[in-house]
Amino acid sequence: MLRPYRDVLGAPGALKFSAAGFVARMPISMLSLGIVLLLSETTGSYTLAGAVAATTFLAAALAGPQVARLIDRYGQFTVLPRALGVHLAALITLAAAAVADGPRWLLFVAAAVLGAASPSIGSLVRARWAYLLEGRIQSLHTAYSLESVIDELIFIIGPVLVTFLATAVHRLAGLIAIVVFAVAGGVALTL
Repeated sequence: MLRPYRDVLGAPGALKFSAAGFVARMPISMLSLGIVLLLSETTGSYTLAGAVAATTFLAAALAGPQVARLIDRYGQFTVLPRALGVHLAALITLAAAAVADGPRWLLFVAAAVLGAASPSIGSLVRARWAYLLEGRIQSLHTAYSLESVIDELIFIIGPVLVTFLATAVHRLAGLIAIVVFAVAGGVALTL
């Protein structure tokens, strides 16, 4: 039963970029909840926390196609590190503004930049599978099935992890974990 998955992961470089993609995608399932947990704690307002989190994902939806075009035009190696750098700088700005009781407008600006600079890691990994397994349709279906299982696993683990970190460890611990996952996974995927 597991042989088709072992076969696709045995392709040159497949296990490395799939594992890197797993780590780099963890923040997707953690970000909105991490923002809500931090901002509700620091501001006392779930309304503000939800609005800032929603701004992040609205910006990601609007800017996502433009980021994808840049990646298609210039390549993952060129665009991914820059996008992740802007994304992480915005996340750190948002966290700092929340903890320092900064102006509310700064939270929304940081959230918009955070979302706008968010690359679609899942799409990048799937593009690598398509390139690696070109002409091998059945293997490509297996690889995409594996990625779907990984996505589901991410959305099971991520929210639990960020909630535990933000509530049991420190209010910033969830966002720190997001930064660690994004940097480690993003760098590994780029390389």
